[in-house]
Amino acid sequence: MNDTSPAARAEADQGRASNPLASAWVSASAGSGKTKLLTDRVLRLLLAGIRPNRILCLTFTKAAAAEMALRLNHALGDWAVLDDAGLERALQRLLGRAATPAETRAARTLFAEVLELPGGMRISTIHAFCQVLLRAFPLEAELPAQFAVLEERDATARLAEAREAVLAQAAGAAPLRALAGLISAEGFSGLSRALADDADALRHALARGGVAAVVAALQRALGAAPDIAAEIDAACTPMDETGLARAAGVLLRGTPATDAKLAAKLRHFLALPQAERHTAFDAWKNALLTQDGEPRKKFATQACGADQAWVQTLLTDEALRLRDHAQRINAASMVAATRALLELAEPVLDAYAQSKALAGQLDFDDLITATETLLRDPGSAWVLFKLDSGLDHVLLDEAQDSNASQWGIVRALTSDFFAGESTREAPRSIFAVGDVKQS
Repeated sequence: MNDTSPAARAEADQGRASNPLASAWVSASAGSGKTKLLTDRVLRLLLAGIRPNRILCLTFTKAAAAEMALRLNHALGDWAVLDDAGLERALQRLLGRAATPAETRAARTLFAEVLELPGGMRISTIHAFCQVLLRAFPLEAELPAQFAVLEERDATARLAEAREAVLAQAAGAAPLRALAGLISAEGFSGLSRALADDADALRHALARGGVAAVVAALQRALGAAPDIAAEIDAACTPMDETGLARAAGVLLRGTPATDAKLAAKLRHFLALPQAERHTAFDAWKNALLTQDGEPRKKFATQACGADQAWVQTLLTDEALRLRDHAQRINAASMVAATRALLELAEPVLDAYAQSKALAGQLDFDDLITATETLLRDPGSAWVLFKLDSGLDHVLLDEAQDSNASQWGIVRALTSDFFAGESTREAPRSIFAVGDVKQS
């Protein structure tokens, strides 16, 4: 009888995923053995006769790369010194079958083969891989031959310097005034870092029409009011003022703690001249809507007698109307804050980029952007040819953390793997493992 226990099924799934003859995407949660799976796949590739220098493993952190290299070297070291019976059992566990004589012989020599490989196995973070590639082709990437890489701490400090310089020049400017009432200095610092982390996407967005185009797209997406003042005036113009005045009279005779309090709020608002009602918008909104911006569930109690039903209906309808206006006003406020932030962030990012360029430095995001640009450039096709001629298998760890540019690099590296007639006879594969819940 087949073993159908969860452990046996998991082991069988891992065996299928580590099959070196198939490309695969594996979804696996934290602690489920992703590093073991990656290591097993590399071991099976090596046993299948794939040269170590034709395998590229990209991880998200240095710690993950070090852990994978450690496990790989440990397994290969064990294979070199185990007795025949021990090696047979180890290969049986890995392959799910008895090893062939050729695989057993290969297992004995792989440790020495990997040790003698110049530079060792290609197991690194994607940033380290990009750095090596760009140092090999600085002219093609249009970079200084001796460029330096900014560590995260130094990049944060450099960005802070650029931010302070721009803010000093922008003191009293409209964008800064607009943000002053919405966000703290620490909040702006955090937003600047977030924008810098996604600077490539921001640059692409701004290149298609600048801040105005980004803001217009956001305004359409959110359904924001084009004119906040006009929208507030509309929100403060009830659809049935006469009915609201009658409802206030009914509520005044109801429960003092609830009905009468709401009646006072209605009468105060309705007594204001139309030209002044915008000043009471927040109070009007709080009277009819919850903190979540939805209509209150109950406007009139049973103490209102036979009038409870129509008062409840009238105020619910008014609250729904007010909610729609409030949503458009909130969206417009968000758009205005975004515009102000972008108008400040754009020169901050420009100053940061100029500072790095003058110093001949790249941050981690620059490494990714420069590599993707290099590999996509038709004029640098020979760079891809040179890389491709020495690459048959790509493994990607923590794939859920890879952004569009990082995936662009992987696509460029593997574009010839499945290119029909251009595909080499040797098996080639791409393997990615990630956790959707962490994406």
